[in-house]
Amino acid sequence: MKENAHKISIQIFKKMLIVPIQYELSEQIITNLRIDLFAAIEQYAAKAVIFDMKGIQLLDDVDLSELIKLIRMVNFVGLRTVICGLLPGVVVTIVLLDIDWEDVQIALNLDDAYKILKKNKKH
Repeated sequence: MKENAHKISIQIFKKMLIVPIQYELSEQIITNLRIDLFAAIEQYAAKAVIFDMKGIQLLDDVDLSELIKLIRMVNFVGLRTVICGLLPGVVVTIVLLDIDWEDVQIALNLDDAYKILKKNKKH
């Protein structure tokens, strides 16, 4: 299947970008997401990004590492990030690889992610 068939649609809601990841990632998909995400951050003057991972059953160490780099890039430019919807296969990868998620907020679902961002809103 072509990589373009798996373009991630970034949604905007109250200055928050929602990135619904609904299928397995690849290097090309993550690269395209990075380009699209930073364009959307600029276009919408976003203040936060929610990565909704509920569509990912498994994630290998390389793709997980690239996703973490993307999240840290978003944090580095001053936006708050929350990851939600982590399924057991992804959680197992995170734990087995002993990945440091100290600077990443995690929520059970999209509603909880929104509540975290609303509660911790920067003034």
